[in-house]
Amino acid sequence: MAQKKKPAAKADDVCKQCKPLRRERRLDCNRKYQRIAKRIDAGLADGSLIPDPDRPIGKWTPPTPYKKMRRDELTKGIWPDFFEYFFRCTACGTRFIIYCDIYHGGGGAWRIAKKSDDV
Repeated sequence: MAQKKKPAAKADDVCKQCKPLRRERRLDCNRKYQRIAKRIDAGLADGSLIPDPDRPIGKWTPPTPYKKMRRDELTKGIWPDFFEYFFRCTACGTRFIIYCDIYHGGGGAWRIAKKSDDV
């Protein structure tokens, strides 16, 4: 008996694990950044998110792991001028990016990463 092929995933199919994280968010104030950072922290703690194994840190970010950056931010009030971190959903592999430009006051964003983010 031939095996049935699994239907191809539709573009609008959403992984239940990362569905709450899929909405793009503009981080134009500290309150919005902290809300997303807490979700990232929770995802890392429960294993639903991991730092992207291929590229956890953006090319413009000091070589500091996300967890250390957050620890320094929360305990010492130290912020890097700019940061960019990549994460993956452990269930479906969707890749996310968070970036902030603190030095220039440009804010930042949380969103699903694009191929152009790797340039």
